[in-house]
Amino acid sequence: MKEWQKGYELDYLVEKTKKFDHYNSFSCSPFSEVKKNNIPEYLVDDTFRDLSDCVFVERVAKVSSPIKMYQDIIIGHKQVGDTIIEKISLQNSKKSDSFIEYIQKIDTGVWIETWAEDLLTNEMIQNLTGVEYVGAKITTFAEIKHYWFKEPSNILFGRDHVKVPEYELYNLEKLNIDSNKILPLVESIKSKIDKLPQFINHYSNYNKGKSWSAISLRGYRPEPTFMTKPSEMNKKWQEENKDVQFEMQDTTLYQDFEEVRELVNMLNSDEVHRIRFMKLTKGDGELERHTDLVDDDSGIADGKLMRIHFPIVTNPKVEFTSWRVDGIPKKEHMGFGEAWFLDTRKPHRAINAGDEDRIHLVVDVLASENVRSLL
Repeated sequence: MKEWQKGYELDYLVEKTKKFDHYNSFSCSPFSEVKKNNIPEYLVDDTFRDLSDCVFVERVAKVSSPIKMYQDIIIGHKQVGDTIIEKISLQNSKKSDSFIEYIQKIDTGVWIETWAEDLLTNEMIQNLTGVEYVGAKITTFAEIKHYWFKEPSNILFGRDHVKVPEYELYNLEKLNIDSNKILPLVESIKSKIDKLPQFINHYSNYNKGKSWSAISLRGYRPEPTFMTKPSEMNKKWQEENKDVQFEMQDTTLYQDFEEVRELVNMLNSDEVHRIRFMKLTKGDGELERHTDLVDDDSGIADGKLMRIHFPIVTNPKVEFTSWRVDGIPKKEHMGFGEAWFLDTRKPHRAINAGDEDRIHLVVDVLASENVRSLL
């Protein structure tokens, strides 16, 4: 028997792990799955709960801490002594009457964490007496979690939760810009696309089959082939490039696409950051579901960077999917002559099943009320 088993037989641990199959089916990361290695810890700490028709982990908050939607956007606060219910896994695809009864008996404040896309569990929680939905949290692995709260039974005044601005719920939105103003500019850009230098494969672990590539008009170096945002890179890269000077600037390619400056001016922003042409190859091109939460600058609030897409070359089989905070996927085709905002902090995916490469002009601009007014 191995040390991590903490005295429990392997068959027993495997049996308990299988009870989390429902929960694990919604995981997008091996780090959020419940594995057999986790069960001994739950058992020793007495946090594992098995109600026959439902299993979950229950713990008590030892410190007060905020619950963040992402970055600095807070949706609620856990307080010392609150009960935390997480990793809920229903058995036999049915709601758990014993879970409902169990939760109603807890006298402390109760936080319940669920997967946004686990509709069965969320429906069960939603119907619990005294439980309210607080908000969603998005992980760096493109997972969406819902947070619910049940007040203690002996409290006179309820706990206030943070209300996030409505615009934080936007994910994939078409901008209100007259297509007649965009069309002549993107048509002119399209006529010169063949003159672009070779696109460079984009660094990312979600670039399936290396089908995503780009070239820069504006970035942190004058070379069009340099697309990197230094702050996104790991410590090894930072050390290797510590003597390189990085500053926001036009690349040598920008002078050939003056039309882009007119498109950027339509966005009403006071500051322009990276501008790139991004290509997704034809046939099987795919950017797998992911978030860009490694970029702390991305967002929609004042001072953050909003990302805008202008399709330059596209086809009807190009589809963009962005998951709303309620877990529902929003699928759109960004049409030629249109401009779209994408909140890259939320899970998103792009597919090109057409017979020609897709090329978008992608612009990062400083967010403000003037820019948001286009949504």
